[in-house]
Parts: sequence; structure tokens; C-alpha cells
Amino acid sequence: MSILSTLVPVAAIVLTTACLRPRPAAGTAGEAATGAALFARHCALCHGDTGHGDGRRSASLTVAPSDLTSLARRNGGVFPEARVTRTIDGRNTVEGHGGAGMPVWGDAFLEPGDGYDRATAKAKIAQLTRYLATIQSPAP
Repeated sequence: MSILSTLVPVAAIVLTTACLRPRPAAGTAGEAATGAALFARHCALCHGDTGHGDGRRSASLTVAPSDLTSLARRNGGVFPEARVTRTIDGRNTVEGHGGAGMPVWGDAFLEPGDGYDRATAKAKIAQLTRYLATIQSPAP
């Protein structure tokens, strides 16, 4: 038996398992973890690990990153879910972020090598939006 004939079935099992892994349901701890991971990968460099706008790159930017923990406070105590979603997916332009084509926006969630489509990108944006809702600071 060759090494290739041994590895091919193992690779098929691993790939099948990864492809069939269920996506976290809305509002679950798994979704929160996914949203947090997306934030860490795509946002924390500028907005900071806790979302306060103090990321490692923030000092070098000409426009200071927003404190994402104060979105609800700045919106009368209500988390602006629709506005946040439009900002992440590129429909709302934010000074300092460039245009909607910049990789930090919705297209960053379209990872062709992973077989993602627009529906998956939309789901990731929703997970990130819901995560941001969980890190809101209480009103003063």
C-alpha cells in the first residue's frame, strides 16, 4: 500500500468533515466566538483588541479609529445594527477607510479558496455585527 493511497481517504474525510461542519446558529456562543474571531482578524489592528480604537496601527493613521464600544451610547442607547452592517459591507463610507473596495469590507469575507459565496459573506457580516453589539459599553 502506497503512502498516497493511505493519505487520500484521510484527506477526503478531513475535507468532508470541514465542509459539513454546521455554522453557528444566530445568537449562540459559537456565533459569538466566530464574530470575535472575525473582529480579531479584520478589525483589531486598528480598532484594538477590545474595540476602543486603540489598535497597534491606530497611532499611524491620519484618522483615528472609532471606539466601537460606544456605538450604542452615541445612538441614544440603541445599537445601530443596520448602520453597522452597511458600514462593514461597504454601503456606508467611513473617512479613513477608503472606498468600499478596500479589503477590510464585505469582500474580505469572500474567500474563493474556501468556496464562500455572497450568502456566506453576508452571514459573516451578520456575525461580526452581532459581536459588536455584545461589546457595547454601558451608558454613563
